[in-house]
Amino acid sequence: GVSARTFNNYFASKDEAFLATAYDRGARMQAALAARPAEEPLWPAVIEAVVHGFATEAVDLRQARRIRPTPTLAAEQLKAIMVIEQGLAEGIARRIGTDVEHDLYPRLVAAAALSATRVTIEHWLRTESALPFPPVLRDALERVAAGLPLPVEQGRS
Repeated sequence: GVSARTFNNYFASKDEAFLATAYDRGARMQAALAARPAEEPLWPAVIEAVVHGFATEAVDLRQARRIRPTPTLAAEQLKAIMVIEQGLAEGIARRIGTDVEHDLYPRLVAAAALSATRVTIEHWLRTESALPFPPVLRDALERVAAGLPLPVEQGRS
């Protein structure tokens, strides 16, 4: 509902505009991590922050399933993931008192959390889960935080 000129003042492409919500989500994650209590252990704080990033979104499953990846969308998604991962890693580094430029651990935690998020989104959409996304994401992140032990129940996915 806006002119092409107005649109182009804000976004370089339709793909970039489509991913604006991802950048907003990443900013919510970073702010939520910074707001967690200092005495809270790292992984519970990261889990709460990442889940918080999705808590205010109502995901339209029908629309999400219709999205077809294109090379330019994939490139924009990768760019968004890298930006969000860097911001999350910086917040993790501050939280544990290290430097993201010299310590690998904050980037590993951020990458693990975001990879788990991506895989969980794909699984949730593919299986057409009746559960809301945030609890499914929380479960996946808790599994990662626990070192990915084998599920207790046979056939659990």
